[in-house]
Amino acid sequence: MIKYDKKRFLFMGVSSLFLLVVIAGLAVNVSRTMPRNTYVYVNDEDKEYYAPNCVKDVRKLRLITVREALSLGYIPEPRCAKSGEFLQKGRSLAGVLLEKMGILKELPPRWNKDGSWNY
Repeated sequence: MIKYDKKRFLFMGVSSLFLLVVIAGLAVNVSRTMPRNTYVYVNDEDKEYYAPNCVKDVRKLRLITVREALSLGYIPEPRCAKSGEFLQKGRSLAGVLLEKMGILKELPPRWNKDGSWNY
């Protein structure tokens, strides 16, 4: 019969769990979605909305908040969404923790509080 040292077994279990949490903290990124007051261009014919970076000609488009676009049933234009315009990539969970501790500066947001874009 194999005898286990309880202290060693507990230490190995806690160490493994800690290591798993650290690895997950470095591997998992936190993304931010745009605030609902962010301005987007909409195409009323296609019922799609665009980020300003995805638009070259605004003559057939109008500018409204994403909250309004969603309430009208509009969807993000697929190519614009795929390019990541409606999300801001954030830091890893470990980076967020270091940010909260004041060690790292907060990443500049993609969107301003007034709903405009930070390009």
